[in-house]
Formats: sequence, structure tokens, C-alpha cells
Amino acid sequence: MSDTSTQDASIRSAHELLQDLSTKSVDSQCFLLLDPTLRPVDTDETPWERYAEGPHHPVPIAHPNVNPAHYPVLTGLDPNCNADALLLTHSVRDAYLELPPHVLQQGDGRRIGGWLASNASPDDVALHLGKIMVQHHPSGRDMWLRLQDPAVLWHVWRWLHLAQRTALLGPIECFYLLNPAGELQRLATNEQATSSDLDLSTEQWAAIDCIEPLNLALREWGKVRHPNQLRPACNTALAAIQRGKRLGFDEAADLASYGLCALAVHPRFDFHSLLATRLRMRKPGDYFGDVVADLQPGDWRRIAREAPAPEAS
Repeated sequence: MSDTSTQDASIRSAHELLQDLSTKSVDSQCFLLLDPTLRPVDTDETPWERYAEGPHHPVPIAHPNVNPAHYPVLTGLDPNCNADALLLTHSVRDAYLELPPHVLQQGDGRRIGGWLASNASPDDVALHLGKIMVQHHPSGRDMWLRLQDPAVLWHVWRWLHLAQRTALLGPIECFYLLNPAGELQRLATNEQATSSDLDLSTEQWAAIDCIEPLNLALREWGKVRHPNQLRPACNTALAAIQRGKRLGFDEAADLASYGLCALAVHPRFDFHSLLATRLRMRKPGDYFGDVVADLQPGDWRRIAREAPAPEAS
């Protein structure tokens, strides 16, 4: 995405957000969700100076091993106030600027978690988010789902059924985020929450456990230019990463390489006889990178030509 198109997209998204958030009921409050751990907010920078005025509401992650200094932060915004509207617009611009793969590869992550509206108190919203982000993993341990990261929340949301989505939102009326393709997405349901637990299935956890290598693969590939490309690319990479995990590969960067091959070479590259033989003959402890280290460009072109077509769904 060029600088001009990024600016145009951010302006359109900011306008859409302002329109929607400004028309909420008088009881609704609007919030900006931030994860300032990797990149603290510079309150000397206009218009982040407005952020310095607060108040801010830390999202208390209900996990004993999470340092309170790493809590995400909710800050209230009144879109009908000029200073707050300017900060909201600026935060949308920042969200676009931190999204390109080459920026994410620098390791700074995404500071702008999203924008939300709720008629609950700020502390109640923060408390809900802190609780819903900690879920019990099949391994027996509690896991922090970093839902303040749009690149995590977007994946998790699409794998949830309606009751789980409603439980995730709880007192939140709507939640806006930028998905990995740079599309402003509105998360909402018309249902009333009846549970405060996501009750994730084994299959959902299997997908969630792949989010880190999945996002690494997408960043490295860097070819998602349109929202219509995003879901097919994610599905292709996720299926490959899950196959890699079943083979015993478990390191995130190594699994990301497995998913990247599905995107850059062929969705079923590992079914080609040249790869299948190597995978069967690998030694315990071998990384996927070790298995394919000596393959030449001609080998990869052959795999791309001859790998079997994806199975019909």
C-alpha cells in the first residue's frame, strides 16, 4: 500500500469511526484500547498530548504471571469533542502506519488495539477485557490471549461461534479494529451475553496455538493487498502450519517457514514426493529449515508445478 493510499484509507476509516461512535446512545462511552508496552506513548507529540490528560484505565489481566506494567490501557474518548476527535483520527492513522509487514518485522508490534463503545463503566469494561483475555488451555495452564493485538483478535473472532462472540464482547456494544489487510472491521452481535466464558473447543485451541507462526508467515509473505485475499491466505497457511505441528515441528519461526512455503510455493507443497520423502526421513529434533536447506530454486519450481491440487472442500 502506497503512502497516498494509506493516508486515504486512514482518513476514510477515521471518518467512518467518528460517524458511528458519534451516533451511539447518550449512555454509551467510547474508548481507545492501547498496548503501550513496546512503544510507549509520547505525550509531547501532538495530538497525543490529549492522551496525557487521561484518565486511563489499565486492563487488569487476570493471570498471576503478567506484570501490571504490561497491562493494556483503555482511555476514554468523546468523538463529539474536537480534541478527542483529533486524537481518534490520529490513532487511526497510527494504526495504518504500524500495519505494513516491513514495519511489523522490526518487532515493534501493534500499539493501537482498537476502538470500542459501551454503556458500562470504564472500570467494568477493563475488568471484563482482563478476564476474557485469560482462558484455560487444554494443557492445564491458564493462557493470556493477547486480544489487545488486532492480529490476534481478528483470527480468534473468525473462529468463534455466536455465543462465544457475545461472551467475548460482554458489555462492549461494538469493537472496531484494523484487520491484517488494513480493512476497518466492526465486531458486534445483536445478542445478550449469557456467559462470561468462551469455553473454547479443542479444535479452536489448535488454531489459536498457531496464531504466532501464522502471523509471522503472513508478514514474511507480505502479499495480502486486499481484504479478499486475506481469508484464503490465512486458511492456506494455517492448514500447512497445523500439518507441520502434527509432524512434530513446534518452534514458531520454523512453523512460519512451513506456512510460508504453502503461500509462496504451493498450498500442498509438502505432499510432493520430494518433500514427503524428506519429511519421513528427518531425524528427531530436526527443524523444517534443516529438512529443506539444500533444496535449489529448480527444486522449488518443480514442487510448485507438480504438487497435488488442494482437496475439494
